[in-house]
Amino acid sequence: MQSSQRSRWLRSEVFDPERGTQYEAGVKTALVPDRLVATLAFYHIKKKNVLTTDPTNFLFSVQTGEQRSQGVEFDITANLARGWNLIASYAYTDARLTGTIRLRSGTVCPISRIISAVSGRRMRCMTAD
Repeated sequence: MQSSQRSRWLRSEVFDPERGTQYEAGVKTALVPDRLVATLAFYHIKKKNVLTTDPTNFLFSVQTGEQRSQGVEFDITANLARGWNLIASYAYTDARLTGTIRLRSGTVCPISRIISAVSGRRMRCMTAD
């Protein structure tokens, strides 16, 4: 992954491009055919040269050096009745600054570690008259 990063820096220099590596593995299975489906995924992402707000001046940016995030996601979908689905999701993420230029290494990134949700959905089929 590479992108050109143009942002405001106190020294008026161009930032190094952001680079990253991502690994992900998962499984999806029908626990009850056509009624209950589950997915489980694990991931590990490393990014270098990530821009963030300068802690000494919010109008400018700094590059953090390296960020690492890893975690697990789990989803289960139940087809309750014709057109009615119930979806439950859970995600755990451990995100850290692992090699920084101006920020303290080992700092936890400001994101939620645990995210969960439950939602229902009703689908209607459109028919032609």
